[in-house]
Amino acid sequence: MAATLNEPQFVHFSRHQVDYTVHDVKWVPSSARIVVLGQHPRGQGALEVFKLDKQAQLSSQVRHTYKNGFKCGTFDASPLTDRDVACGDFAGHMTVWDLERLDAGPKYLTTKHRGVINCIAGIGGGEMDPAVSGAPEIATGGDDGCVRVWDIRQKHDPVVVLSPTDQGDATSSPLVWSLAFGGATSPRERTLTAGYDNGDIKFFDMRNGKVYHTTNLANGVTGLAFDAPDIEPNKLLVSTLQGHVLAADMQTFSAEQGGYAAVDEQFASKCTVWRATPMPQERDVFASAGGDGRIRLHSYHYPAQRSRQTDDGATVGVAGSIKTWHDLLVSDQPVASFDWHGRKRGLCAWGAYDQSVSVGAVVHVDKLISAAGKPLKKAKKAKKAKKASPEEPE
Repeated sequence: MAATLNEPQFVHFSRHQVDYTVHDVKWVPSSARIVVLGQHPRGQGALEVFKLDKQAQLSSQVRHTYKNGFKCGTFDASPLTDRDVACGDFAGHMTVWDLERLDAGPKYLTTKHRGVINCIAGIGGGEMDPAVSGAPEIATGGDDGCVRVWDIRQKHDPVVVLSPTDQGDATSSPLVWSLAFGGATSPRERTLTAGYDNGDIKFFDMRNGKVYHTTNLANGVTGLAFDAPDIEPNKLLVSTLQGHVLAADMQTFSAEQGGYAAVDEQFASKCTVWRATPMPQERDVFASAGGDGRIRLHSYHYPAQRSRQTDDGATVGVAGSIKTWHDLLVSDQPVASFDWHGRKRGLCAWGAYDQSVSVGAVVHVDKLISAAGKPLKKAKKAKKAKKASPEEPE
């Protein structure tokens, strides 16, 4: 999709070729660095730290090789004073790493999963205050069909295990492909969603330790993301196989409606959408990463009313709409990872299966916001934790 120079669009700054398969890319919080996680041809793990310089070019700062290939990572359970990255690997291990002491090995190691850990999610770290949002926790999901939640203050054993048999399904075990935390508005309140290869999405009430809703999309769920994790659940972004991106309005749950109202957009190419990731500073703007080698820029537009009364008096949700502003071809292989910078609006990084990692930015973000109409009043965020010494990109 072509865009004129004064319209919202991606600008590709820097591309760096590596010698391993890139599975995940994450910005180091409050810094000009990114962590790239992947797997070497012989199955060893690659963890590499790049820095973005003032000329918007990437340079490698640290390389580390681990015995197992890395599949996914998150900083979301680590405070800014530490900025440790939690990783899931192809051997079913979850490890936590201090980027300043990689040669010392992982600070934390678990081996409870059987098979690949496909996805990882964190909560309670970054600028979130544990006194408000609760203790930091890490969730992992894998090929064994299990979701495990970890408190790294407790060695080795998960604090919660959600297995196929726990969910009433002892005969089959769908793979867990995606996870997302949300609703962390108090130390006891948080929601965890899990997406599976059979199209299931399960909503877990972490306070009560049970599944409160299950739905099926008939397409494998490759990505999940709440538009903000530390407010009352507002929107849930879902990406799937065969080119679908959904935005579910989480404000109104209706059993008569089958759960939450959602808008479903499908790309013409019907490629796998590996990620749908909201911009932290503007949560009605999000990007998607496609199996066709393209990244796309979208905005969500709220309806005039987010709920309505049916003839029999029930309250049901009303979904909004999704507008695609720009798509940019960045690779001849799938783009499987994408991450926004936590503080610099529009700055982003992505990784592709052509063994490349890139950095870019979205320009004219204000036009995205004004086009969506009057934005909702933002919910009160959790208090910010004490900041580490920042090294912001200029």
